[in-house]
Amino acid sequence: MKHPEIVLLGGCHVAGYLVGQENSFATKLSGLLSGTIVGQVARVRVVDLPEHLKLVEEKQPTHVVLQLGNHEFSASLHTMLRQLARALGRVPATRKPTASGDAPAGPATSTKGQPLPPPHRFDGPRIVMLSILSALLWVFAKQFRRSMRALNACMLQHPGTTFIFLSPFPCQPAADNAMRDFGGWLLRHRIAALPNRYWLDSHQLLHPDRELFSDPWHLNDQAHTALAYSLAGVLHGNAAYAH
Repeated sequence: MKHPEIVLLGGCHVAGYLVGQENSFATKLSGLLSGTIVGQVARVRVVDLPEHLKLVEEKQPTHVVLQLGNHEFSASLHTMLRQLARALGRVPATRKPTASGDAPAGPATSTKGQPLPPPHRFDGPRIVMLSILSALLWVFAKQFRRSMRALNACMLQHPGTTFIFLSPFPCQPAADNAMRDFGGWLLRHRIAALPNRYWLDSHQLLHPDRELFSDPWHLNDQAHTALAYSLAGVLHGNAAYAH
């Protein structure tokens, strides 16, 4: 049997942000499977997916792991306004996310050596409004529709490759956590339900407990280990959250 050859595309957690690459779920996963990571790209935005999916054609991996949505699903109105502006062509599409990748844009991302600002207050009406705007973006915005078409086409063109999707990761701020949970639901329904597609809901696996986080928005070593074992279960066909 061929050893797994894995391509990983995702947010800053793919590169082990705050825990180190050697402690990332990507590195732990390759060790558990005695497999090889043949391609890895961190800080991937959904709108940039078509460019990064070329790795699948180039490497012809046995498995592709995608962890998407942390950047896009945030309780930050600033982040949502930037996405709306980009969809309307008001912001250059080549602009990259902040260095921390998965944290909300704006002042809340300045964590090194500085006291953290208060997390987003949970505001029901605000979350509902942002959720509606997110859904409209994903369904109607040209960039998101193009990315979803490219992703679904890639899965169709590689029926022998297993595509495993990780939902946006949980975080401690309740408002951001709610948006990421909703984002997982929305993303799952935008991905074609093909036989080679599997879904791992990180919100069922990891609860927003302080022991799982390096900071309010990023997972720690313990959480990365849990993710690696769960992904290994998917690859071996024993996962509880398949399809």
